[in-house]
Amino acid sequence: MDTLLVSTKEIAARYSVHPKTVLKWVRAKILPVVRINKRCIRFNVTACDKIMNHRTSLSPNLVLA
Repeated sequence: MDTLLVSTKEIAARYSVHPKTVLKWVRAKILPVVRINKRCIRFNVTACDKIMNHRTSLSPNLVLA
């Protein structure tokens, strides 16, 4: 199975949030990351979508930021 890895900017655009919000979610361990090196991270789209769908289905009024 091919895994689609995207950048912080791409995942932010996917969820209509600012890239800094995505980084806050990473620090809060909400979104998993794949570390390419010390400064470069990527996101598995399938894993992120699954997490975001689960979180929003738990509470439609949930504020993630």
